[in-house]
Amino acid sequence: MQLQRVPMLSVVLVMFFIAAMTVYGQGKKQTSAERLWQSPPKIENQEFVFDLNRSSQFESVDYLQFTKEGVAAAGVREVGSLISKNIEVGIRAPEPFLAVASIWTGDAANASDIKVSIRSTVNGKNWGGWLDFAEDEHGNQPSAEHFSNLLFLDKKTKYFQFRIALTNSTKNISSNLKKIRFILSSPGSTPENILQKIQQEKEEQRRPKSQGNLPYPKPSVTTRTAWGCPDGQNSPLWTPQYTTVTHLIVHHTATSNSSEDWPAIVRSIWNYHTNSKGWGDIGYNYLIDANGVIYEGRAGGNNVIGAHFSCANSNTMGVGMIGTFTSVSPAANALSNLEEILAWKSDDSSINPLTTAWHNPTQLTLNNLSGHRDANPTTAPGACPSGTVCPGNNLYGQLPTIRTIVDDLVNGSGQAYATLPYSTSFEASSLDQYWSIFSSTANGRIRVWEHEFSRSGSQMLAMDTYPTVGLNRNEAKLHLDLSGYSNIDFSVWWAKRDDDHSLDAIYFSNDGGINFVKVFNLTGNTEGWVLINLDVDQLAAAKGLTLSSTFVIKLQQYDNEWLPYDGFVFDDLSVTGSGPTTVATVSGETRASLTANYPNPFNPATTIRYRIAQTGPVVLRVYNLRGQLVRTLIEKEQAGGTHSIAWDGKTDAGMQAPSGNYFYEVIAGSFRQVKRMILLK
Repeated sequence: MQLQRVPMLSVVLVMFFIAAMTVYGQGKKQTSAERLWQSPPKIENQEFVFDLNRSSQFESVDYLQFTKEGVAAAGVREVGSLISKNIEVGIRAPEPFLAVASIWTGDAANASDIKVSIRSTVNGKNWGGWLDFAEDEHGNQPSAEHFSNLLFLDKKTKYFQFRIALTNSTKNISSNLKKIRFILSSPGSTPENILQKIQQEKEEQRRPKSQGNLPYPKPSVTTRTAWGCPDGQNSPLWTPQYTTVTHLIVHHTATSNSSEDWPAIVRSIWNYHTNSKGWGDIGYNYLIDANGVIYEGRAGGNNVIGAHFSCANSNTMGVGMIGTFTSVSPAANALSNLEEILAWKSDDSSINPLTTAWHNPTQLTLNNLSGHRDANPTTAPGACPSGTVCPGNNLYGQLPTIRTIVDDLVNGSGQAYATLPYSTSFEASSLDQYWSIFSSTANGRIRVWEHEFSRSGSQMLAMDTYPTVGLNRNEAKLHLDLSGYSNIDFSVWWAKRDDDHSLDAIYFSNDGGINFVKVFNLTGNTEGWVLINLDVDQLAAAKGLTLSSTFVIKLQQYDNEWLPYDGFVFDDLSVTGSGPTTVATVSGETRASLTANYPNPFNPATTIRYRIAQTGPVVLRVYNLRGQLVRTLIEKEQAGGTHSIAWDGKTDAGMQAPSGNYFYEVIAGSFRQVKRMILLK
């Protein structure tokens, strides 16, 4: 697909959004974020062009030779460099930052033989460090021109300098630069109320996981109008064309990993692709920021052809993860919604994410869910061979896991949701119907493991992996129907032999597992078993979650070794609460229950009440937050019925326990329950 080059826009783009006039959106109801825009933000561009044929225009020149054709390294395998004089920024008040890209014309034996860098100053005296441009291989561009990624400078930048380093790495082939251009732009700030509304609408528009034969739901997407696209839902410079999507392509944008204004980043990418590169519109079909917000990219709707896959865009949908993921991973919310948009499209176009298929535009057999770099070997006519590393080594390494998760989302049978009380000591040979698990293909694994280390019985839930170089993600998800319940406590015993990872944690979801939020870090050293007890109501409310009928608690761990050297183990898990089915019955008689202690908080003593179904051994113990035993209150046989006991706040050794949170656990036959209490001094 050859795109006609669009002249550089050096004036402010000002257009009003009218969603009802779009090609594919007539009659579409506007979202709140769309309605908040009074007019689109102003995008201002400035271009600098340097013909590299004389040394007088530079501050310093080392080991370079100038000709009327340009500048080259002075000798074979010699490294030469130049630094420009100060260049004044002409955009007077860029907001919220100054986006910069470089475009150079020339030849080199290897892409790494030419390195372009930039530095800036806000006062003309104190210079920041040099920032290196990376080459951007997306889409279609003349072979002589090389486009960089976008870099972002302080909005107060007054001057910048550029540096060029040239190397002749191959004998008899000189690296030569003829011309270099710099494109500066201000995308305009996104009003704070719109930023908040975009995030709010992402949360409000969560959809439950599809069940049975229903289509997999499309996740919430922030429209072009809502993120402030100057063309709104239209693309007047490029008429949308359509294709049958057979392959899903994952990218990274090779931009900053952090921002206080993600829509402004999207507008910068749109402006660069549309105007500087001359594509007439943004290249990606969708973009995803670190918060997990999905942005509509290319105008035209579903199945529109983008410009992102090495000039071989037909039969693809491209998703750009905003950031650079060479050595770091995208945020958990971003990964989760990447999986959601890919799951929707997999189902929509009947794409199996686990298999491969012929992709005619590249003349390659590709994974149906691929990274941009998978097009590198192409020699197909019309395609653009490149050496791109997109989507970055870290994200590319996670694609096997992402493929499996997408397949599980689309083709999973749909788990049943347990009512309360729910408990398991993992003594069955496998997890029950309320659980779903995920392990990285080939390396990760989750298993019910029989081992003498088990806290009770002989089996426990183990998360570990076969020895491997990279980290593998393991997940165990418990599906719960918490609608109508309150005072919900989740408790589990946990032990680890694992290096800490920032994503080792317990997560909650109230939409069937579409979106998860972290509520508890599974980090730090443990000495044997540690009791974790979470107040589900409190944590869910703090994260803006409701107690739904499709609530999911996820245990997640990353590791690269197997037990007993690495990994997690869990045992004796329970979830209790007050609600319609809190107390289980047998033949109409109450089995067992544990009442909240009173008073709570307490000083100096509190009373614990509990009921047991029949005569038998009863154990009631108090633990601190580290899971260490503080006091054994009951360890004897008791008759069925209601009982109570007071705790005076002292340890088994007769010492006064310090102020803080404590857990009390009652075990009577198969019944086990844990609650929390607070001792105040």
